[in-house]
Formats: sequence, structure tokens, C-alpha cells
Amino acid sequence: MQDLDVRALTTEKVTDSFGWNDNQAMIQQDIQEANRVIFDVIDRALFGTEFSDSIAKNYKYNFY
Repeated sequence: MQDLDVRALTTEKVTDSFGWNDNQAMIQQDIQEANRVIFDVIDRALFGTEFSDSIAKNYKYNFY
């Protein structure tokens, strides 16, 4: 952002990709929750591809 001629950037595309509505986008998330959401989105996006087990294989996680 230092090199850009703008005061702020929008996070709309990021929050939309998580499936968050306006209210959810305004709630502060801790890093564990944000990481869970990001990995879940990536896992769903890769489902049915040759990389479908990449998250589970490279990151051992337990969401529940």
C-alpha cells in the first residue's frame, strides 16, 4: 500500500470469497478462525481436482 496512490483498499472480494455477509464481515475474527475459514474455502475450491487432498496432506488441522 505504501507505493499505491490510495488511502485504503477494499476487502470486499476477500470477504465475498469467504461467503460472509455484511454483518459477518464487520465481526473481528481471531487468527485461528480466519485460518479455518481460509483453509475451508481452499479445500472446497479444490474438491474434485487432483489437488483435493492438498490441505489435509500439507496441513494437519482439526476444526471441530
